[in-house]
Amino acid sequence: MEIKGLSGLPAKEIDTLLFDLDGTIIDISKKAEILFYVHAFQRFKNYFNPISFYFSFWKSMRHIRANNTERSNYDLFIEKMAQFGRTTPQVIDSLASEMVEKDFQSLGDFFKPVLGAREAIVLANELGYELVLATNPVFPRKTVLYRMEWAGLMPDDFLFITSSEDMNRCKPSVEFYERLLTRLDLKPEQCLMIGNNPADDLPAHDIGIRTFLVETPLSTKIVRKSITDKRLDARGTYPDLINWMKERVLLAKMA
Repeated sequence: MEIKGLSGLPAKEIDTLLFDLDGTIIDISKKAEILFYVHAFQRFKNYFNPISFYFSFWKSMRHIRANNTERSNYDLFIEKMAQFGRTTPQVIDSLASEMVEKDFQSLGDFFKPVLGAREAIVLANELGYELVLATNPVFPRKTVLYRMEWAGLMPDDFLFITSSEDMNRCKPSVEFYERLLTRLDLKPEQCLMIGNNPADDLPAHDIGIRTFLVETPLSTKIVRKSITDKRLDARGTYPDLINWMKERVLLAKMA
């Protein structure tokens, strides 16, 4: 079996780290998902019954995952939910905002930081890397900021944070990565995508971004199943990533 460690990456070229969020920086429990659905339905119960809400929500999510327009993922989601609920986008937008600010915010106890993630991010900033939070932009910015807070991170830790309001493509589309790099004036060869989901994160390799999958207690099995995927450049733990970053800086000083 190939090892695919970080030592094979061109350390001198990479100066920007793209971090995924869910499963890479923070984990969510199944209970949180259930509670979120229950709370969300209560917000929308004047327009949906429990079953129609469930299917309308996920149909709307599928629409934004397949978004090929210039409209933001958020606007498209609101439009589709309004159509399914036979109401106006303004009504859905207001309810969605309440859901995020009151219901989602209450779920912090059901999220758990991934061990080593914050340490790696703090060190990366100290070492001079540019950091981008490249989470799949299917949820509003405030939900992303809450999850960052629960992981012990701040918006200032990152050059840019993806969200449904700011993007009009989603993972695993290669266009998500193309548009993100264009927006930030970055070249693929200077970036490393750090994630835990082969399906969503490895397509970055298709445009020349190097890829690293983090092995955590929840992701190790699926990461190791991807070892033969040619789009995977490296895999390992957060301590492996931390050591690689330190070695890169040391090599730069010796050059």
